[in-house]
Amino acid sequence: MNGARKRALAAIAAGALALVPAAAGADVQANTHVDTLNAAVGGGAIAVSGTATFVSIPTQVGLDGTGDAAVAGLGADVTSLKISRPSAGSANMKFEMGIADQPVAPVSGGPMIVWNWPLLTDDTDNGYYLEARRVSASPFFPNANANPQFMLVHNHADGFHEHGPITGTMADGVVSWTVSLSAIQASTASTIGTSSGCAALGSTASVPGGFILCANAGGDGAFLDVESYEIPKARVQLGLAPAGTPESAVTMSETATVNATTGAYSVAIAKPAPGSYILVAKACFGSDNCGLSSTTITV
Repeated sequence: MNGARKRALAAIAAGALALVPAAAGADVQANTHVDTLNAAVGGGAIAVSGTATFVSIPTQVGLDGTGDAAVAGLGADVTSLKISRPSAGSANMKFEMGIADQPVAPVSGGPMIVWNWPLLTDDTDNGYYLEARRVSASPFFPNANANPQFMLVHNHADGFHEHGPITGTMADGVVSWTVSLSAIQASTASTIGTSSGCAALGSTASVPGGFILCANAGGDGAFLDVESYEIPKARVQLGLAPAGTPESAVTMSETATVNATTGAYSVAIAKPAPGSYILVAKACFGSDNCGLSSTTITV
């Protein structure tokens, strides 16, 4: 994904984020930001510490039009795909599939619907699918029932195996799954993509009594424009420059140690020549989800 497109999708997902400096009594910002920035000059170094808030923002990785389902009114109209890491310290990932015509329960007498999302990890297809279904028992899915079911399915050489159940929701026009990084053989900084593992199915594949939908195809059979997603890591970088330098012009040359769970960070910066300096901290949770804070120090 090019930088401009990635920034645009992130802005859509976040609701047009703006980097607004925090002020006393201000509302909590919608993007990752630095809460506190402390500096103590002593000996040959500047001891920097503080806290940051790392905000999870779902990234939209796929879009498709509405009203183009092969079969209307059953939940076959896939409109969007989103991925997020629920928090900076989370070992899980959340996947969301937007459905324009999702029924709250199986349509009486209608076909069953199964939603599938085939996954790539670091450009490798390990045979994993996220699967959700709300169907009556059938020869094709003998263990299914009318209640929502969420599975991680693995395509082994000897066939499909279900790893589950896993956490999921099916409400308000969204089918979602929460699954551990380890379960899909991913780790922080891995890239998650959507494989073509069920591309042969098109948008809907007829099975006994219903349809299987794939995340890599829209409801009308036109493939979604699906992008990859890099799993974000909590990161704080710092830079020092002569006082009066704009925050945005300060080079972030130091990387702090960060506690992803608490947001605490710290780093020691070599003390420069005597003078007045601007110290800038930049907290990020993903490349387009960052916030700046600064203070002036005297050495």
